[in-house]
Amino acid sequence: MSNTEQDFLCHIPFGMGGSYGRSSNRTEAIQRAYKACISDWSDYYDFSGQDIKCVIADVTGHDKVYFGPGIYTFSKDGDEQHFDLESLSVKIPPFKSKQRLNSNSYRKKLDEAVLEAINKTPQVAA
Repeated sequence: MSNTEQDFLCHIPFGMGGSYGRSSNRTEAIQRAYKACISDWSDYYDFSGQDIKCVIADVTGHDKVYFGPGIYTFSKDGDEQHFDLESLSVKIPPFKSKQRLNSNSYRKKLDEAVLEAINKTPQVAA
């Protein structure tokens, strides 16, 4: 990404793993993270109808970003730098056990759930 373009990272932490989405568009970064979460983890976790929390950081200008206790990077002199985090909770749309979670219709419902959460939640640091 260019130095002038904004860069957002959304991380959905749980257990020893999680999912993330990154984009120059904040909403798209969040949507990507939730799509990845459902795609990657729904065989192991029942997300249907659950409120799932994520954190979002503006990581503009940083190529290497790490997850751990928060989202952080390292300066050129090796100092750890933590990003300010915004918290958001999205209610995952219910799905039937046989439903294709990667189908366009379900992805659209998931995108709409993300937009609903963004619109009703003020931007607050985590």
